[in-house]
Amino acid sequence: MTRRYSAAPRGATVEARFWAKVDRSGGPDACWPWTAGCHDAGYGVFWDGARFWKAHRFAWMLAHGSITDGLKRLHSCDNPPCVNTAHLFLGTQADNMRDMMAKGRERHPVEAVRGAANGHAHLTWVDITAIRERGATGEPQRSIGRAYGVDHGTIGFILRGVSWREEWRPT
Repeated sequence: MTRRYSAAPRGATVEARFWAKVDRSGGPDACWPWTAGCHDAGYGVFWDGARFWKAHRFAWMLAHGSITDGLKRLHSCDNPPCVNTAHLFLGTQADNMRDMMAKGRERHPVEAVRGAANGHAHLTWVDITAIRERGATGEPQRSIGRAYGVDHGTIGFILRGVSWREEWRPT
C-alpha cells in the first residue's frame, strides 16, 4: 500500500503527525488538502491519540486555540478536505447556510421545482384536485393515501395546503 502523505517520524508530536498528512505544496494562499483518511462528506479525519477530529477543526485549534461552543469552522474555499487556516472562518450554522445560499451551493434551491413538474412527484394536479374533493367529504386520510399510493401524512399536507399549494399550480 502506498501512502499519499509523508509519515511523521516515530515519536513525533501530535502537531507534526497532523501536518505530515497535509499537502502544503501550493503555497500559503492555496488550498492545503488533507491527504489521509476522509469522512464520507470529504472532510479529513485525524486521530490525536485520544479522539477523532475533523481535520479542518484540528488545524484551526492548532493555529488559534479552542473554539467557542456553537461555532463551526467554515470554508471560504468550499473545499472540504482543505485545512489551510487562511481559508477557514468561524460562524454559526445560520452563517453556514447563508454562505451556502449566497454561493448557490444549496441542494434544494428555494425556487425548487414543485408539484407534478418535480421528477420525484407521485401525483399530478388532477390527483390533487380529486384528493381535496375526497378529503372535503370526510373520507379518512389513510383511505385516500392507500388509493393514491402515498402516506396518509402526505394526504394531510395536501389537505392543509402545506404541499401542493395552489400558487404552485402552473397556469
